[in-house]
Amino acid sequence: MKKNPIQTMGIRHKSLKKILVVRNDKLGDFILSIPSFATLKATLPDTRIYALVPRYTAELATFVPYIDKLIIDEEQDSLKGAWQLAAKLKAEKFDAIITLFSTLKVGIAAFLANIPLRYAPASKLYQVFYNKRLLHNT
Repeated sequence: MKKNPIQTMGIRHKSLKKILVVRNDKLGDFILSIPSFATLKATLPDTRIYALVPRYTAELATFVPYIDKLIIDEEQDSLKGAWQLAAKLKAEKFDAIITLFSTLKVGIAAFLANIPLRYAPASKLYQVFYNKRLLHNT
């Protein structure tokens, strides 16, 4: 029997109230990430699932029933943009962030927002800002 990917990440069900999933790159990549949102919601039905997406993906994301709330990523890719995004994320008091596509700005923002569980692929330099690094299965 195949293991649930959320359980293999070591996420404790009852401890998480709000999770942010980041998919702020291409529209097609967002579409391919929809099963990730479905798995999270099925595994953690009482957890609020937020999505950080660019404005051009937002309209489509509103139709994804597994996303409870959207945060639009309009901040510039700069240190100032990272600070602004960090303030937005900190105000939401997320328990975890799952970054499906890591960028320097999002890594810095998640770190500065002091999100306790910060998951990201262990394939980029930006992984230094995350405390839970995920290896790709090949």
